[in-house]
Amino acid sequence: MNKKKLGIGLTAVLLVALISCARTQQVDEVSATATVSSSDLDSVVIVPTMIPETNTPVPSSTPTATLTATPEPTHTATLIPTATILPTETATPLPTLPPLPTIPPNQRGEKYDELMTTNNGCQLPCWWGLEMGISTINEVIQHYSQFDPFITIQEYPEGLTIVTVLFEDAEIEDGVQTRHVFIISNGILIEAEIEARFYTNLNPLALMEKFGQPAEVWLWTFPEPYQSLLPADFRFYFPEQGILSAYREGAGNVEENVEVCIDGDGGKILLLWNPDIWDPDGTKNFAERVNLSSSAIRLYGHQPISQVSNWDEEALYTNLLNPNSTECLLTPSNLWQSP
Repeated sequence: MNKKKLGIGLTAVLLVALISCARTQQVDEVSATATVSSSDLDSVVIVPTMIPETNTPVPSSTPTATLTATPEPTHTATLIPTATILPTETATPLPTLPPLPTIPPNQRGEKYDELMTTNNGCQLPCWWGLEMGISTINEVIQHYSQFDPFITIQEYPEGLTIVTVLFEDAEIEDGVQTRHVFIISNGILIEAEIEARFYTNLNPLALMEKFGQPAEVWLWTFPEPYQSLLPADFRFYFPEQGILSAYREGAGNVEENVEVCIDGDGGKILLLWNPDIWDPDGTKNFAERVNLSSSAIRLYGHQPISQVSNWDEEALYTNLLNPNSTECLLTPSNLWQSP
């Protein structure tokens, strides 16, 4: 396995595959979208549009581990609103916040890197100082307006709003578009989906060092390279912290196995939420959490690693955090299907 040769290709696969197409949600009410810039925060124009009805299966609440012969979709991902509703008795108008000074274009990359590295001093699932269940939609918009990005607002029934922030400035990550998505319930932030790309402080190894062993780890791969790429796609689940990491590494074939040596350099997307809001009594499971997320973090034939590899969650945690360990994860090639 030569992971360096896979680097560029894997980045493209991550961007395309993880930010994949979502199933169209059944909606029988009027929705609205708007685009906001930092110079126009006080005059958001909502343009009503009708969303056609479609019949979409409701995700099962029971974990399933179904192999699929179909590669991950390659369309643009659209976040599906979750069924999580923040309890409120009455809707109270939120105060309008003045825009913060716009960061000069030649300083935005440096500021973005600082926030991605330090998280503005707060601990996940808090994001850049925005707290799940506390921060408001106006605070999200005000904070991100500093970068003068494209901000799209989509409104749905039940008081749900999706705010999508797309960075297009060339100074940010060498011109690669970066997407941060926020789910708002009745004006309050309840979830965030963040493209973390290759920031090592946000990879699964760093998460395990800080939060301990993940409750569940699921894997999906191919039996052999496809178009010269052999990806290994993981889901690291930290339910008590409200963190799910979608992570992709390069893999290789060793005899009758797919071998994955996780070094933390792969691409990643983070899903963040407030556990006390989404699952206050601790009864919801991994499949419910993933299947209520965006298409970028759903299950595509993923299987629990304990069922398809030489590691379970404890072995993975022990080996990856042991600096002297040279063992890699092995999964039989015949358990997986080619695209």
